Amino acid sequence: MLTRVRLLSLTVVMMVILSSCTMVQARSFARAAATDSPAQASTTAPSVTAAKAKTAAAKKTAAAAKKTNQVQFARRAALLKRRQIMEQTRIDRVRAAKARADRRAKAKKQAEINAVLRFLTAKAEEEARAADPYGYKRVEQYVSDAGLKRLRDCESTDRYWVTNPSGKYRGAYQFDFPTWNGVAERWFPHLVGVDPIDAPPEAQDAMTRALWSERGRFPWPECGLRV
Repeated sequence: MLTRVRLLSLTVVMMVILSSCTMVQARSFARAAATDSPAQASTTAPSVTAAKAKTAAAKKTAAAAKKTNQVQFARRAALLKRRQIMEQTRIDRVRAAKARADRRAKAKKQAEINAVLRFLTAKAEEEARAADPYGYKRVEQYVSDAGLKRLRDCESTDRYWVTNPSGKYRGAYQFDFPTWNGVAERWFPHLVGVDPIDAPPEAQDAMTRALWSERGRFPWPECGLRV
């Protein structure tokens, strides 16, 4: 019986001790919490500030990098532009040189062609003079051969050496000396002073055509109507 009472008392004492220890620990924990809170707050605040500073630095770095890239891009663009201008200048110079060379070649070729043309023209004129030394053919367009034949038939019965009874009108077309010499002075100077009947037939034909070009049928009032 005594042993049980002692055990019960011991149990109660132990419980009181345990309760006291629990209270002491709770108070210690409360003091520790009160002491640690300012430290945690002070630790958290610098962390936020550091993050903001880091973000600002990152933005600044990004802005600087962007600006650097822009400057480099502008430099590359300017360099490319200069190269393009230089290349275009080179191309223009090459084209200008080619154009000058082409013009010189064309001028040289044209000069050669002109020289050949002058030679051919001179040769043709020489041949024409040889074939028609007095230029009788230059009046052929004024009267046809058939027209001349009809005029001769009427004036002299187609005889180049005939004269009228008085001797004033002479040759196939019955020229008098003043008329003959006047036409000869204007067209065929080598025939000035030549008697019409002594002139060759082609000369008399040419003189008649020349006079016809100036006065028409008027010098032959009757026979001219047949031309």
